[in-house]
Amino acid sequence: MDKERQRRLAGIGAILGFLVGFVAFPIGASPPTLQNLLENPWIDAGVVILTLGTVACLIWWARQSADPDRRAYVIGLTITWGIIVFSNIVAPALGWWYGPYFETRIVPLALLTGIRATGGIGLILLGYRWLAARRPRLALAMWGALLLLLILGVPRADQAVIDSGVFSFGNGYQIWHDVLLGVGFWVLPLILYETLSRSWRKSRL
Repeated sequence: MDKERQRRLAGIGAILGFLVGFVAFPIGASPPTLQNLLENPWIDAGVVILTLGTVACLIWWARQSADPDRRAYVIGLTITWGIIVFSNIVAPALGWWYGPYFETRIVPLALLTGIRATGGIGLILLGYRWLAARRPRLALAMWGALLLLLILGVPRADQAVIDSGVFSFGNGYQIWHDVLLGVGFWVLPLILYETLSRSWRKSRL
């Protein structure tokens, strides 16, 4: 199998994995449908396989090219995914996040949440990568504008979810903490991507 075909298959595999995460999120937004499903060990095993398969496809896709930008993109996205999953395990365990949404097996739920969030960030980072190769200042301005929208939107979104009773915050965790967490998730992949990409480009000169 030639590299071009492998690249396409790997890309399709990663996209399909992210799509499943997007589909699962609206199901989980109205507990207990998704929460009940995740009580099934076979479903949990499927979530683990889906997650590992998606990450493997991303890595496979990156390895089909010597382009440092592609590898920097995948590493930045993978590290961000890992931190998102970790946060979605630790926060409920510490009582920072609680409610019907988290009343299930927390690890598979965190894996699905990570897939969904990383898929969205990854899609926007792809757009940034394309634009930065042509108009770097415009690309940074776009990322900054989206960051501002996130800062303004998270408090409203959190309050709406809290009012709906799906989940809430506790043990000192407040909405402004969630804003800071969201900002961290947003800027981390960009910082990793730019740092690694520029470093590898210089090393090739």
